[in-house]
Amino acid sequence: MGSPKQLLTYHDATLLEHAVNTALSTQLQPVVVVLGANFEALLPVLAGKNVAIVKNNGWEEGMASSLRLGLQHLQQLAPRHDGIIFMVCDQPFVNSSLLESLMTTQHSTGKAATASSYAGKLGTPALFHQTLWRQLQQLQGDTGARKLLMAHPDEVAAVPFEAGVTDIDTQEDYDRLMNNQSVLE
Repeated sequence: MGSPKQLLTYHDATLLEHAVNTALSTQLQPVVVVLGANFEALLPVLAGKNVAIVKNNGWEEGMASSLRLGLQHLQQLAPRHDGIIFMVCDQPFVNSSLLESLMTTQHSTGKAATASSYAGKLGTPALFHQTLWRQLQQLQGDTGARKLLMAHPDEVAAVPFEAGVTDIDTQEDYDRLMNNQSVLE
């Protein structure tokens, strides 16, 4: 894209600010933010926010390295927590109700994972109970946790999130988002 997509603006905030503010607006604390390639450029966005910031020096490995670091940091900050929600900042329609729904669904079903469901797939945001943490720590490369969700389909509850299909990966995705704002909301 030529610049960090985390700094793209949507509704008077960057995508990173939106994701962090959404997480902070829930009772799901602490919030751990893992930053990689553009660490220095992204830090000012987080100034004054009540989040733990982790620098991923191994960001070139891919998504798995960020998942592992985030989980490790959560375990240090809150060793009694038994669940973690992974989310990304390029899904602009994630809201606090969705995050809280992941938690309540996991508690009511007793499933080891609860994932957002869109476009016939399970994906982020997704909650993982501690029974899956060892397997999360074994993920490698540019593999997200979807691989783990697919390996344990009987242990995954789904929360509908059709707007989750909107994911900002290219300039065209961002342009489409900005041109269709009122239609999508």
